Amino acid sequence: MKRGIAESYNRLVNAFVIACDTCIVGGLFHRFYHWAQDTAWEKTLQASEFQIVATLMLCYLLCAMHTGVILYRRKVFAYEVLTRVTKNVVFFAILGGGILQLGGYMDAWSKLFLAYLLAVLVCVSVFRLGLRMLIKAYRTKGGNLRYVVLVGSTDNNRELYQELTSQGWAGYRVLGYFDFEPNGHFPQECPYLGKPQEVTDYLKKHGNTHFLFCCLPSKDREVITPIIDYCENNLVHFYSVPNVHNYLQNRMYFNMMGNVPYLSLRQDPLSRLGNKILKRTFDIVFSLCFLCTLFIPILIIVTIITKMTMPGPIFFKQKRNGLNDKEFYCYKFRSMKVNADADKVQATKDDPRKTKWGNIMRKT
Repeated sequence: MKRGIAESYNRLVNAFVIACDTCIVGGLFHRFYHWAQDTAWEKTLQASEFQIVATLMLCYLLCAMHTGVILYRRKVFAYEVLTRVTKNVVFFAILGGGILQLGGYMDAWSKLFLAYLLAVLVCVSVFRLGLRMLIKAYRTKGGNLRYVVLVGSTDNNRELYQELTSQGWAGYRVLGYFDFEPNGHFPQECPYLGKPQEVTDYLKKHGNTHFLFCCLPSKDREVITPIIDYCENNLVHFYSVPNVHNYLQNRMYFNMMGNVPYLSLRQDPLSRLGNKILKRTFDIVFSLCFLCTLFIPILIIVTIITKMTMPGPIFFKQKRNGLNDKEFYCYKFRSMKVNADADKVQATKDDPRKTKWGNIMRKT
């Protein structure tokens, strides 16, 4: 029941925020539409106000449902909220602007639409940050709390305790910890509750427990298994905390290989097809824009200075290994004197092969 209430609360907040955002989007364009009347911007509008507003609200609704809302999360920071809003508005600009342009509703390349998008970004950001402040204040005063029990007192659970309690607005209250004996290094504010074998009895007496974090080693499986069974049957969220801080200090990410879980040191965003398409599109579009604009004057300037300061070609060609270890040639402005070790010896900070102009290029 507790888990169902939490999920219902999250869905309610999610729906409320998206609905309010969508109303803001529609209301803002209503104002912009009327401001544009009897001005030069009026020419950019080729459809009725209702058609444009309805289209924009529908497009925003779809984008917001795709990107989601993170306000209901216990520990969410302002920059994360702003990042999510920005991502949402970018998707909205592409989808909404594309439909308006292709449908002949309005000129999506106009300053009017750009000003409108900036207004959406600002207003939605202010709304979500304001709502975040209200949620934080409510939790700080004791509302919407989540009670936590720790099992084991290793470094990971000690750090976890600090993460859970360092921001009171996150709404976590740690009731205490269980271990085979009291740990003098554990914070005094977190009371010792008993041995791990006593966890289920404690949970039965304290039905308000929401989360249980266990960092006991796998050799104690006979103790851990009954705790998991009780948590699963009584809607207490059970989390296993791997104790890897004695040999790893990096941030880690959880992955699955079939049914086998494992931890990795970094995420691989390009494993997702959508990210691959996005990156490839960005690479091609951005590179073409750069090559057709800024690269031309840069090439002229570098060519003149290079020819004046050192003999040899403008570009240095070097083999590199790319996707699937496939070799390709990389072209870059030459920053060293022509030498036989260019493909063999890596450049160093005070490499005598570098020229003064080459140093400037490397630093800029």
